[in-house]
Amino acid sequence: DAHSRVMQKDGQGIKAEIDKQRYKEPYDVKKFYKEEGRCQAIARASWFENLTFAVITFNALWLSVDADLNNAETLVDAHPVFIVAENLFCIFFCFELAMRF
Repeated sequence: DAHSRVMQKDGQGIKAEIDKQRYKEPYDVKKFYKEEGRCQAIARASWFENLTFAVITFNALWLSVDADLNNAETLVDAHPVFIVAENLFCIFFCFELAMRF
């Protein structure tokens, strides 16, 4: 009957969509990098990826230290250790953005 043919066709379409999603190429931001140059070479390097993960981890830990020990309302009123740390993180993350994009 017509109803079972429609259901079978829809079932085949759903199966095809599931298969397409299952075998989809994984997302990799490196596909969007340029092919030549120093910045893309740094951005593709495994040491840079590991360094970035390490800095992100340290930054997360530093946020807990900052939250517990820094009582200043603004960064300019904070102890110099907090000012230097915040600026170093900012410099690194700006460098990372410059290398990747």
